[in-house]
Amino acid sequence: LNLRRTEGEQAGHVIEVQISLVQVLQVKTSGGHANYQVARKLKLNEEATYTHEGALGERLLDELQAGVIRVLKCTGHAELTERFDALATAVQSPYCALSVFELNGVDWPQGRTLADLLGPLGSLEGRLRDLQLDDVRIGGEMPAVFFERCRRLEFFKITQCGVTGRIPSTVGCLSELRILSIQRN
Repeated sequence: LNLRRTEGEQAGHVIEVQISLVQVLQVKTSGGHANYQVARKLKLNEEATYTHEGALGERLLDELQAGVIRVLKCTGHAELTERFDALATAVQSPYCALSVFELNGVDWPQGRTLADLLGPLGSLEGRLRDLQLDDVRIGGEMPAVFFERCRRLEFFKITQCGVTGRIPSTVGCLSELRILSIQRN
């Protein structure tokens, strides 16, 4: 807070008052401020750094696993068939910070189902906010446990993916859901 004295011979004098929560001070003094400075120098909070649109290359998967990539959008030949297992491993990393995951018309690996994708994505729990799958011939049913684990999901869109079965009642766990779109399945 900046305060300005309005009366007396020191009128106009400005002082700064800092009010800090104990928890904030603990983060700051235990290395949090230094971590913030490193993230700022590496531009980790800039959209161009944490967003990837394109194929799933080796470097991307490393960055995803390390928590650098937070928005991942793949369209067309995304090398998903070749790198499905590596993707599943990367999103299950405790450091993965993926919040937006979109697949549109990608090369889906034969023999894999929706549960094979949503199982690993479920480990993102409160971090995953937006999941959109469009024109991906996945097949299979929606696993109920995914909705129990990813309760903070805001957008869930599965369009034209060959998904079968019932919508699990656990979709009711999504307390922050804004859009649910399950069309042409």
